Amino acid sequence: MLAVRAMHNRVVNARFYAPGAEKAGDCVILANGEAKHLTRVLRLKAGSAVRVFNGRGQEFDARVESISRCDVWVIVGFPCNPAARESRVAVTLAQAVL
Repeated sequence: MLAVRAMHNRVVNARFYAPGAEKAGDCVILANGEAKHLTRVLRLKAGSAVRVFNGRGQEFDARVESISRCDVWVIVGFPCNPAARESRVAVTLAQAVL
């Protein structure tokens, strides 16, 4: 059971902000905060599949190319349809003190 749980935990749908990602084949470096999250929190290794987005509406499949002490380089793959990240339903939150 433990082996199955460990195997299941390896599937990660990680997205990272990479403003330099423009087209397939680009090799871009992740910002310091993104790189630390990839290596120290998610503990991904070179060869791991991730997604990167550039903040201009484009999202790409990508692969971690190399990891050094300070930098993480990813190879940008094919574009993919960005998932709907925001709900289309307007939500109004009200608070009252009684």
